[in-house]
Amino acid sequence: MIELKKIFENLGMNDQNGLYIIAENKWQEILPARQAVTECDFLSFRGNPRNLNLLGINELRFLTLVRNDALTYSVTACRIEWLIKEKLKPAAFFCIEKKPIVLFYDSPKDRETIFKAIWNFNESPIVIINEPNTVEIFNGLSYLKEGKILEKLGDGSNLGLFSYFELVTGKTWEEYRNKFEYQKRVDYKLLKNIQSAREVLIDKYKIDNFIANALIGKCIFVRYLIDRKVRINFDGNLREWTILNP
Repeated sequence: MIELKKIFENLGMNDQNGLYIIAENKWQEILPARQAVTECDFLSFRGNPRNLNLLGINELRFLTLVRNDALTYSVTACRIEWLIKEKLKPAAFFCIEKKPIVLFYDSPKDRETIFKAIWNFNESPIVIINEPNTVEIFNGLSYLKEGKILEKLGDGSNLGLFSYFELVTGKTWEEYRNKFEYQKRVDYKLLKNIQSAREVLIDKYKIDNFIANALIGKCIFVRYLIDRKVRINFDGNLREWTILNP
């Protein structure tokens, strides 16, 4: 962590202005939690499929198993906190208004997995990786599928452009405004894919608008269950939802 501490000092970041080091465990519960969906909401959804929006499936929510064959939709602490701890696993991160703007890594082993997870995270535009002989800076909102890598923004020579002062005064965003275009973000790509799927269902297969929306919504929800390894009661046995489960 000695090398990273030098980077923090050069950037003017510390625990007084938004820097959180994962190993110190002082960062948990500082990120905003999401509103819970109650069991009553869930029962309302079960009785009327048109209430699919009650699930908020356009947002990622935590799921916990409850008795019998029902699910209670609740938020365990915070989605962002969980993703940082379990998926992204940075050495540290820097927040502005409780949003993790910069992620720091120290010689990560599996860049391909980390880069994809960061892009899907869709919260941190700047990723700084410290290696023994170099520092690399990446765009956390732009994933290059061909190389399975995030778009590179610079190296140690322009590290100063990502300092605390440059970030909070907006100079960083002005300098790199063309790099952080919304068309590169994962949510934009997702919406485009949903739009394309909807057009195929409606135009090619002549499916009713409501049914097309319901099918897409269910697919997204099932994919969510699979990705989050949610355990569901199948015939009295708790099992994770997979593509093999009904």
